[in-house]
Amino acid sequence: MLDGPAYRIETARTLVRCWEPGDARLLHETLLANLDHLRPWMEWARDEPQPFEARVRLLRRFRANFDADEDLTYGVFDPRGEKLLGAIGLHGCGDDSAVRCVGYWFAQSACGHGLATEAVGALVRVAFEVHGLARVEIQCDADNLRSRELSARLGFTVDAELRARTVRSGVGPTARCISSLLLGEVAEAPIARIACTAFDVLGRVLFEWREDRPRGRSLLR
Repeated sequence: MLDGPAYRIETARTLVRCWEPGDARLLHETLLANLDHLRPWMEWARDEPQPFEARVRLLRRFRANFDADEDLTYGVFDPRGEKLLGAIGLHGCGDDSAVRCVGYWFAQSACGHGLATEAVGALVRVAFEVHGLARVEIQCDADNLRSRELSARLGFTVDAELRARTVRSGVGPTARCISSLLLGEVAEAPIARIACTAFDVLGRVLFEWREDRPRGRSLLR
């Protein structure tokens, strides 16, 4: 297994990197501009808006957990790192260390352009290559069609819809959709077409994938 975690992941159109406290202002502005877009699907968005100081504390906690390799939460930016597109994370998923869940949200302006698919797909690829996972899950409200379509585009399979597992504001209990991708499925899945490069905390390449020329150690070869 390669040394991780990946502190930065580059794709053709996105920069995925661990949060820094200095990102608080950009996060604050992006969230305030997208609350109506996020509230139906993100449970934490129902407690918004939060003061700016709360963003600083949140990002400090994210970074502490990231450095401890306990919970990996990333910001998704444009390639120059100037515009925040959203956030994604690789989180624990029960007691099995070989299984993790990917969570994400994206600003409304970033939706509909394939950016979410690109960034989430790169993180899933890194989850298998760098962390040696056997299974990655995506969970969402069963009525969140955008999220379900994203997981399907990456090659995930719907395993179950669990009744009354999510509470949606103004609706009440709703079902939760659980989709998964297995290590043995990655090579033939659409995710294999997403080019990405992952870097460690020192900026060294952990993993690089180009469809025509992979470099670095791949668990899938």
